[in-house]
Amino acid sequence: MLYKICTVYQKADLQGLSKAYYYTKRPLRMMQKILNGLNFGVGLLLLVMFLMLLAGIPGIVRMAMRYEDKSVFSFVMTSVAMAFAFLAFGLRMVLKSNVPIGTKTAWRFYKQKGESLRFSFDTDHFVLERPNVRSEYEYGLILRILEDEARFYLFDTVQTAFILPKRDFEQGTVDDFRDFIGRTTGKPIEYMK
Repeated sequence: MLYKICTVYQKADLQGLSKAYYYTKRPLRMMQKILNGLNFGVGLLLLVMFLMLLAGIPGIVRMAMRYEDKSVFSFVMTSVAMAFAFLAFGLRMVLKSNVPIGTKTAWRFYKQKGESLRFSFDTDHFVLERPNVRSEYEYGLILRILEDEARFYLFDTVQTAFILPKRDFEQGTVDDFRDFIGRTTGKPIEYMK
């Protein structure tokens, strides 16, 4: 074993991963950023309209019960259909906008808080050990390597990465590891500012 890292992820580690994920997306031109912002804004507006219509439907139903006119019933059904159309289109626009919704969410939904992780790096593979689970990985699966002041991020898919906090190196040095992982994977290490 050449390098060993024993860590328990902290909130800042997952927030760093969120930044790394958005850093890996191809740079957007100014017009694309504006369109993404508009999509996000319109999506939020549609979601608010959904909530307003949903809140008004009980009143419309009570009014429809007083009158036995079929046009009121069709108005109620149209309102319900519009509410769910606003919901569907609003969610789609918000999710497609590529606007980061918040890095704190990642920590809130992280289920393995307090779990001890042990990474060991050898010449031909690396191992991740969790309580009751041991997984071996080949270096060829690493797609991209990012680094910031506090961590390395080894992306094995477009959306997931192994987070290696520099504070938790128990064997080997951070500088030696940087050279080793770049050479072993054949991937350049991109430094995030």
